[in-house]
Amino acid sequence: MKLFYRETGSGCPLIILHGLYGSSDNWATFARHLGEFFNVYTLDQRNHGKSPHDDIHTYQALCDDLEEFITDHSIENPVLIGHSMGGKVVMNFAARYPEKTRAIVVIDISPKSYSENSENTTRFLKHSDITRILADLPLEKFNTREDADRELSKYIRPDRIRQFLLKNLIRKNSGGFDWKINIDALRNNLDNIFSGLEKNMIKPGNYPALFVKGSMSDYINKEDFILIPELFPNSVIRTIEGAGHWIHAEQPEELFALILEFLKKNQLCN
Repeated sequence: MKLFYRETGSGCPLIILHGLYGSSDNWATFARHLGEFFNVYTLDQRNHGKSPHDDIHTYQALCDDLEEFITDHSIENPVLIGHSMGGKVVMNFAARYPEKTRAIVVIDISPKSYSENSENTTRFLKHSDITRILADLPLEKFNTREDADRELSKYIRPDRIRQFLLKNLIRKNSGGFDWKINIDALRNNLDNIFSGLEKNMIKPGNYPALFVKGSMSDYINKEDFILIPELFPNSVIRTIEGAGHWIHAEQPEELFALILEFLKKNQLCN
């Protein structure tokens, strides 16, 4: 699958992968800053942003998309940064292609499988609820984005989450609105999105790995501080205070400094 992407900067190649419901737009400012040190590619993953839609949404398919992108653009051993679902893609890719991986940065997600019945989705709603709400939203009745926001506020109260989701709303040429994300595919593949890695799935590799936890997020917890080094021996785990799951939006300067320090320490940038 040919993915939509944005490119900035020069130097060592670095690829950024967004999380569930996200897009390359979410990382535009962050990518520009990293572009001072790297040749940065920010991708829209399948069923998100401006990339194609498909019924299949598994980590194998997402890794195949990434491998195809790297091959098509003649990219050699990129640094891979991924948030949430994007972090799972990064881990799966490194597990399958350690020889094509320079380093990985995984933001607020663990290698483990997650459960929809656990507390660690958004702290407010389960993803099954979110996808159902978005699918049922009567887009044909809305004349403005404010109309959509008012309707969505009946079900999703936190303004930050609501505005993040509404970034996926686009106006159709024929009038009215539509979703950029493939809600049906995401809704039907939540079990795949929640799935984790097992040790026997990971090929040995020497790439350094940085895992970043938001202090107010429970996506990475105490058991993960044991699991992560077991699966990724050359890894470090760092916590950013005052951040929840969306660290790049809540504490961007701290995240940027942490990533840059990690990459410089491992001699992966100037």
